[in-house]
Amino acid sequence: MTAVQVKPMTKTERDAAEASRVALAEAQRTQAENTAAITSAEQEAERRRRQTHALAQAVQRAEQAVINTATEVAEAVAPTIGDAAGLPVTVTAMRPKSAPARLPHLYVVQTTPTDRDLIDGRIAGGVEVLLYRSSRDGALNGDRVSAMLETEGVRLNARQVSNREVAGASMDVLPLEIRIAHEPVPQIRRAADDAWRWGQLQSDIRNGLTAQFGSAMDRPVGVRIGAGDASALTSTVTGLVSKPRQISDTTDAEGLRRRVAELSVGAGASSPHCPWSADDLARGVVKVVNNLADTCHGGLGRVEAVEVTEVQPMEGTPRGRACRARATLVSREPLAQ
Repeated sequence: MTAVQVKPMTKTERDAAEASRVALAEAQRTQAENTAAITSAEQEAERRRRQTHALAQAVQRAEQAVINTATEVAEAVAPTIGDAAGLPVTVTAMRPKSAPARLPHLYVVQTTPTDRDLIDGRIAGGVEVLLYRSSRDGALNGDRVSAMLETEGVRLNARQVSNREVAGASMDVLPLEIRIAHEPVPQIRRAADDAWRWGQLQSDIRNGLTAQFGSAMDRPVGVRIGAGDASALTSTVTGLVSKPRQISDTTDAEGLRRRVAELSVGAGASSPHCPWSADDLARGVVKVVNNLADTCHGGLGRVEAVEVTEVQPMEGTPRGRACRARATLVSREPLAQ
């Protein structure tokens, strides 16, 4: 058997083999480092995810632990809710722990702190309407509650009424998100210049005139009135609403601010086919002015009183009648929080 002779490697071949070995080792080391880095990054990402989740849960627990004590929003809407349900109302910041002894019983529970807009005087917040009743009592009519609140100028989002059985009673629950409501005396921060607010009141009055005289037979016209300019209210009625003129502004020792403004409001026929007589127009204008009582207007407050001082023909308009009036708007300087 012939022996196999192994030819010794040349120096060049030995150097090449060594270079390959070193390159392979370096590649393996780099791969190990990259794998370790990826693993570390994944572990760090998971740690941060868990940390974020734990923080979110802590915030949620903290929010749930805050006990609401505010009732301003509930108090603002409770009278209308009571009228809608035909029941007296108990206002509270916490849901009752058990059913009351006497049924039916209506609660308005404020579920969130009061959110205040001290520029417009609006308030907002979460409210629950709870009706504890027996099986013989009528259920809570959520649509009626919402409709009556909106008629009073409240803006809200309402959910469906739900029902559950509690010890000795049936409980109807209506969650409401009150977006805009007003206190009996709105809190409004004094502004350097709020003369433009009177223009908003002017527009509100014109909208009242349009609602008063507009009908299916005499369609409203969607034209906004200018400062003191006559323009069409409906297809046959022209309205004139001058910009209210402030004549006094006083604040008493209790922080109640009262502003008195003169109003000039009129309506007349713009067509021979106008269905309204001069007396109808006069009565309608006076009704619109008197309907301002107890309404709220952004940045001005609630109309505490309104007095018609004069009704006279409106010049240049057939059958036209105009009335002059004085309105007192009340607000309160913001209370210390």
